[in-house]
Amino acid sequence: MKRSLNNSNLNLLVKMKDQLTSNLDVLAAHGVCVSALPKGDALTHFAEAFYGANIEKQCIAQAKLFLKQPSHLSLHYKSNHQSDYIHQYFINDMNQHAQSLGWRKNSKPQRGTLIMLGVGAGYQLPWLLKQIRYTDVILVEPEPRHLALLCQHIDLAQISALCDKRGGSFSLATCESFDAFYAMLQNRLVEVGPHLVADISLYRHYSTPVFDDIFERFRQWRNSLASMWGFLEDELIGLAHTQQNSASYDIASHQNRFASYADVPVAVIGSGPSLDKDIALLKRQRDKVLLVSCGTALSVLLSHDIVPDFQVEMERSPQVFYLKEEQLTDPRLHSTVLLTLNTVYPKLLNTYRHCIVFPKAHDLGATLLSEHRERGPALAHCNPTVTNMAVAALSRLGFNNLLLLGCDYGYLDPKRHHSQDSTYYDPSCAIADGNYGSEIRVKGNFTKHVFTSRIFNESRLVQERLLSSKTALRVLNCSDGAFVKGSVPTQFSDVTLCEVDKNQLMNEVRRYAKTQDVDTLETGHYVTQAIVQLETLRLRVANRTQPEAILVDMARMIRTLETDPDFVFSRYLLAGSMKYLTTSIASHINHIAVAAKADYTAVMKEKLLHTLGHTIDRLQTLTQPNNH
Repeated sequence: MKRSLNNSNLNLLVKMKDQLTSNLDVLAAHGVCVSALPKGDALTHFAEAFYGANIEKQCIAQAKLFLKQPSHLSLHYKSNHQSDYIHQYFINDMNQHAQSLGWRKNSKPQRGTLIMLGVGAGYQLPWLLKQIRYTDVILVEPEPRHLALLCQHIDLAQISALCDKRGGSFSLATCESFDAFYAMLQNRLVEVGPHLVADISLYRHYSTPVFDDIFERFRQWRNSLASMWGFLEDELIGLAHTQQNSASYDIASHQNRFASYADVPVAVIGSGPSLDKDIALLKRQRDKVLLVSCGTALSVLLSHDIVPDFQVEMERSPQVFYLKEEQLTDPRLHSTVLLTLNTVYPKLLNTYRHCIVFPKAHDLGATLLSEHRERGPALAHCNPTVTNMAVAALSRLGFNNLLLLGCDYGYLDPKRHHSQDSTYYDPSCAIADGNYGSEIRVKGNFTKHVFTSRIFNESRLVQERLLSSKTALRVLNCSDGAFVKGSVPTQFSDVTLCEVDKNQLMNEVRRYAKTQDVDTLETGHYVTQAIVQLETLRLRVANRTQPEAILVDMARMIRTLETDPDFVFSRYLLAGSMKYLTTSIASHINHIAVAAKADYTAVMKEKLLHTLGHTIDRLQTLTQPNNH
């Protein structure tokens, strides 16, 4: 007996139609067109060709193979007893308590997120939900025939109800590209909560080029989803620095100020290991190209007696300045122009005679500055590394002819992760303790592949997003590291450079860098809004008895912060820290036994209430006069 399309499935699909793209015309904007779904003999023939006999048995057999060697990633935040960040205190305490209850990072998850690439007839789905208590299910099915099979064989409304009962969510999407898939996940994190990334199982039912790409890049996109959240103390440091810097420097867009020099070649110099092969040629050619030093590349350049035209800095921590103070205050930099952000340590800015300061996008201080006067768009794509800041700033200024040198975003050998002349190999320097692994592998610029780290890979991805948005930008990638989409792999020795009048250009830049239009920034009255948000959350948490309900409350608060423009100040202050707290809780309850759940919840609730109270106390100090 042939099965028909389940009416409850259709009702659910109508409800979810906004999540689906136009290739499923049954879910078009004018409503579900049932007749467009394959059915009858056509669907039967497709099922037989795809599965052969006994569809249910084959689906479950595949699911059993999956559980023997699952594609699964768990996220866990390490304890750090040297940190004085409020969210880290919570993580430290709860890590210790979870471990006392038998928590193990790599244990079989008790709950988590299941992402299924291709669903087909779907019998593997309810079977997997019986084996593991997945709370959140995301089905990705771009093929109408497979979707029709799914609707014929599985009650999706029942699956959705089960997810709801478990305190989770159910969604169905079609994704015809990796970018569409990633954007969908970003939206799900906003709608459902960041706890989705704590434990993810990635199930590939069948192969397509898009599914294979998603599968191969699993660790990369998971890491990206959990990156660059920020946190309270970081925002407060940046805000304090913005207050000081805005009183002395013109923090503005600087849009196309030097567009008349758009074709002048500009070398963006990072401290990647491949800089070593090009440093001698760079020294010989230095009068034919503008030299832009990025962060720690400065020590490499100065060791070869190369003085950059621009120095780029973006780190807000005072410690970064003192680590590099000897290089940053080198008298040879007398005429060097600093390109930097509103959040950077003021003493660093004060070491330069010429500064061009940009407002950082998605930043609390920059947002408040924009309320004082119109200053043009803030600088986006300037994180997470200094080379991101450099390319973003240079393109903003109007320079469109860039060369990347030592911008490797990866390494052929994990032991050679930076230039040999950089401070990364100085045992007396704090940054020499970095850990550079080989678990992530990406396409190389001149080689088949290179290894990379989470931060380097995120930096590359941000660079690619910037290049895709700047059609006038021409970028030659001369670095022997990761391939950067949107750039042209080019050996530096093959680049033809002509004479340019650098003196005239840089004199004009320095004159511009001396012009100032300063502001006075007051913040106390904005803090009250964030305090109210925290007090509301604290009341809700106090009345909860289940960790899932607490996660929902926290996710609801984060969603409000990220989607309501009236809460932009609170968003920058609170959202990042809340994401760390939420994901930390999820990473614990996903891996402790059901019998230990009540014990964990009692302690977690107490610690969370204390953390929220501590945060409120910290913010209240900002409302006091002369204490910003």
